[in-house]
Amino acid sequence: MPHLWYRDLQDQAHNVVLAGKRLRIGRAQGCWLVLESERVSRVHAELTCDDGGQWTVADLGSVNGTLVNGQTVGTHLLNGGDVVDVGGFELHFIDDSEPVEAELATEPIYGFASTAAAQENQIASDATALETVNALLDEAAQRRSSDLHIEPTPAGIRIRMRIDGVLEQVHALPASSAASLVSRIKVMAHLNIAEKRAPQDGRFRHTVADAPFDVRVAVIPTILGERVTLRLLGLDRSRQGLKSLGMSQSCRKVMTGLIHQPHGIILITGPTGSGKTTTLYAAISLINDVTKHIITIENPVEYSIEGVNQIQISSEAKITFASALRSILRHDPDVIMVGEIRDQETAHLALEASLTGHLVFATLHTNSACGALTRLLDMGAEPYLVASGVMACLAQRLVRCICPHCKQTYQASKEEMAYCQLPETDKPIELARGQGCSHCRGGGFFDRSGLFEIAMVSPTLSQLVMGTAPTEDMQRLAVDEGMTTLRQEGIAKACAGITTLAEVIRVTRD
Repeated sequence: MPHLWYRDLQDQAHNVVLAGKRLRIGRAQGCWLVLESERVSRVHAELTCDDGGQWTVADLGSVNGTLVNGQTVGTHLLNGGDVVDVGGFELHFIDDSEPVEAELATEPIYGFASTAAAQENQIASDATALETVNALLDEAAQRRSSDLHIEPTPAGIRIRMRIDGVLEQVHALPASSAASLVSRIKVMAHLNIAEKRAPQDGRFRHTVADAPFDVRVAVIPTILGERVTLRLLGLDRSRQGLKSLGMSQSCRKVMTGLIHQPHGIILITGPTGSGKTTTLYAAISLINDVTKHIITIENPVEYSIEGVNQIQISSEAKITFASALRSILRHDPDVIMVGEIRDQETAHLALEASLTGHLVFATLHTNSACGALTRLLDMGAEPYLVASGVMACLAQRLVRCICPHCKQTYQASKEEMAYCQLPETDKPIELARGQGCSHCRGGGFFDRSGLFEIAMVSPTLSQLVMGTAPTEDMQRLAVDEGMTTLRQEGIAKACAGITTLAEVIRVTRD
């Protein structure tokens, strides 16, 4: 196997055996070869090996650059005898045919800073693990899964997919395949495969039928082993329109008017996985042109939008929602998107920005549209800022749609009629449900649609905000002023044969 050898700051010689396909070098502990020196960037350079055995070194945007044989390089194909300079450390590349000097035959560092890591990297490169991961990703994409869960259990590995918002177990693998499977995913996501005691996050790109999509990786240790969650981020979702999200014509009309306002704040609320980010991207896409400067602050950036400046939250770089928001206000933005308002400082900055000529989109985790107003007040935001800065609050949920291939109608029962608050007639209302078929894999549902409620902050509602009234009072006033609630919109979609009453009850229960 090829080797690297170098001397550390104490003049101790080290021999690095390149057992894997990739070696990341830097000062950060997440790197696979850690060099302790201020001249070395946190993530400095990376060595990769192609299928033909050719190694390449690439500079990863380091401050002091990466040199090969004294010349600064961006990327360079390595040959035996080449000297790679990383922040003053001279790494000598030795191919298989060259002998290692006797004085340098110290305890070798295999691949990723330890023998165990090298062994796991060899396992992760195994064709079986690669084929398994690719097959799972292909299946997840084919079944329109948003998340792929790989979980250790006493009996083995449980593979589950979240399809149309509901988890389904799809496979069970033997416990013996756990190490290779997790290691393979870590290699693909550029994570430290030797680290098993701390959570790690990364991402990579996968292609199915010439269609690329991003995969966000989260690894966390459990008492039974490491658990992996893969979130599939389709690149086309950011280009969805409001109509394709399931918004009614009246809701789209209101939303379109809001997003073309010159200033103010629009709050999007709902639980995790309710489609808030997709709605935000759809709204931003409608106003994204060269005449507007749009900046987003996200954690993480899920989809890349051309023409929009997107900022990734990073704890390592000390970039928070509040610090990023303070900075971007000095960059003359027209439209700002805040991925989530989590604290008083972020809330205060977002509200002030909305009052100083900026259109602000932001999300909150609340159960109703009016609950967002109460949440801001609970965070410590001044009532006058909330009352004057917020234009509207939109709450949303996602319901599963009835499969069109096995859809059947039936007469609503008296209980269903009562739930829908429909008058009893001689001819009962017809509802629909899915019987289950090969297209929906027996579930009766295929795809999802959104339920939306928009509470406009009218002068009357502003007075309740100024008086810090309870959410129930605000909700009641919004309904009196014409707001359609989530449940009412869900019932309308059930009566239209789009979803079932049971599904509406599931996602709108208090």
